[in-house]
Amino acid sequence: MCRTKRLLGVGLFSAVAAVFSAAAPQAQAGFTPVYPSVQAGEKTVQEVLQAVYGSGVIATRVDDTQDQVWSGSVLSTRALARFASFQQGLAFNDGSQKPQFNVTGGGLSVSGSAGAFTGSDFSIERTGPGGTFSSIDAKNSDGRDHMITYLIGTADKSSKLYAIFFEDMASPKGDFDFNDLGVEVKMASVPLPPAFWAGLTCLAGIGLMHRARRQTA
Repeated sequence: MCRTKRLLGVGLFSAVAAVFSAAAPQAQAGFTPVYPSVQAGEKTVQEVLQAVYGSGVIATRVDDTQDQVWSGSVLSTRALARFASFQQGLAFNDGSQKPQFNVTGGGLSVSGSAGAFTGSDFSIERTGPGGTFSSIDAKNSDGRDHMITYLIGTADKSSKLYAIFFEDMASPKGDFDFNDLGVEVKMASVPLPPAFWAGLTCLAGIGLMHRARRQTA
């Protein structure tokens, strides 16, 4: 059964093309505003995406009501950026926290990576000083969204590539420019969710029953 607030490897979600502006963000239903960076020398989310994936990157923002709970096979994770004084780490949580890596370095010169992870209904967490911030809004101390997600356009049809960005301070101290931690999550593509195939099986069964009835009539 498909539920809301679950992001599958197949990428069934509502999304709009990424739009960036130096001005104060305008509220848009389903999308947490990203504010301009106020610290000198920091890169914006847009600049990180362009630096990592190239100026022609196609980055599609995922509806923030749909990236809270994930399910599927993670192939790999890696750090993209860190613009924060706090140490940053990444973890998955499927009922218990599964640390993936801690980030070393700063700016765009960072390292940190992990291999495969498979889970059902897991959240993604930023870990480190200042507290843990989850992809699930209700688990955060201020109840706010601390993670935004972009689907990165690639020619590889066997996987889905996501660039994920975190705010590492609770409101009202957080500036919510979402550049404190940037990570990449690569997930295996799923041709179609299990519920779809279950539906087809049911339809096939109904079809066979109707055929059998016609033959015996």
